Amino acid sequence: MESEWVTASELGDWAYCRRAWWYARGGVERDAAPQLAAGTAGHAAFARQVDRVERRRGLGLGLMFAALAVALLLVALLLVVR
Repeated sequence: MESEWVTASELGDWAYCRRAWWYARGGVERDAAPQLAAGTAGHAAFARQVDRVERRRGLGLGLMFAALAVALLLVALLLVVR
């Protein structure tokens, strides 16, 4: 007899797809394991790209604020020299 206990992870699986939960609960192997592995690798690669873009965005914003600070400093110096 299978366990009466249901884990939180199983609840998430059930909420996502009841049929997949039922198969997993019955011990049925997934035929799509290679596709799932490829999908996981694809998502990881995409996450790395997003991280890279976010870092570049932060660098760009930092450089923009630095340039603005330098411009304001130059304007302040020009006003003081006059």
